[in-house]
Amino acid sequence: MNPPTAIPDKVQILALVKTSLCWNLNSSDDLPALAVSLDVLEQCTSYGQALEGDLRERCDGLPVQSAAYRRAQETLGEAGRRLHGPAPARTAFAAARRAQNVARLVQTLLRVTGSAAPVEPGSRT
Repeated sequence: MNPPTAIPDKVQILALVKTSLCWNLNSSDDLPALAVSLDVLEQCTSYGQALEGDLRERCDGLPVQSAAYRRAQETLGEAGRRLHGPAPARTAFAAARRAQNVARLVQTLLRVTGSAAPVEPGSRT
């Protein structure tokens, strides 16, 4: 994947997450094109990395012994594995599966950082 040039906005990401989670990976006829999956993966990864940084900052202010701190650390561990791993195999299935996994992680990061509130169309977050 190429380094992203800009982090997509929340409205775009929510649409990409919804789209990617509707993909049927059980049928090769329904798989998105490799380029589409890789594009979704790149955008979700960029957004996820921004959310990961936000969660890391929030985590710094939590008491180390708190349940919230432990949950945040677990989420950060998962984010580290999914957002900073090697590129997927260059097949339609592998790219779509990775895009779906990162999309689910983005949902989790939005929820954990408190950014999951619905956005008004046209607003930028």
